[in-house]
Amino acid sequence: EPPQKEVASFEECFAAGNPVMESYPRQCRTVDGKYFVEEIEEPILLPPGELPSVPGSDKEPVFCIQVITPARNPATGEVREFPTPCDVPPGWIPVGETPGQFVE
Repeated sequence: EPPQKEVASFEECFAAGNPVMESYPRQCRTVDGKYFVEEIEEPILLPPGELPSVPGSDKEPVFCIQVITPARNPATGEVREFPTPCDVPPGWIPVGETPGQFVE
C-alpha cells in the first residue's frame, strides 16, 4: 500500500477519500485518527424584509397581489381586466371597477 500523504486540511482529507461525517459543518477523519472540520464562510444575515440581490439582475424584485385589476387604455378608452396589477400594460390606467360590462 502506498504511503499516505500528510493531510493538513478538511479539503485534503476529503480529496484523499477519507470518510466524511454528514454534520454541519462536515468533518473528515483520516486513517490515523486526525479530524478536520470544514470551514464555512460566515453567513450574511439580511434585515427582516430585505431580499438578497441576484447577480446579473439590475431590477428590484416585484411582488404582485393576485387580484383582478381593471384598467383603461387612455388612447382607445378600452377597459379590460388583468389578473394582477403587475399585468396592467404601461400607459394603461387602473380604474376602480369595470363599468357595467364584462371585458375579456
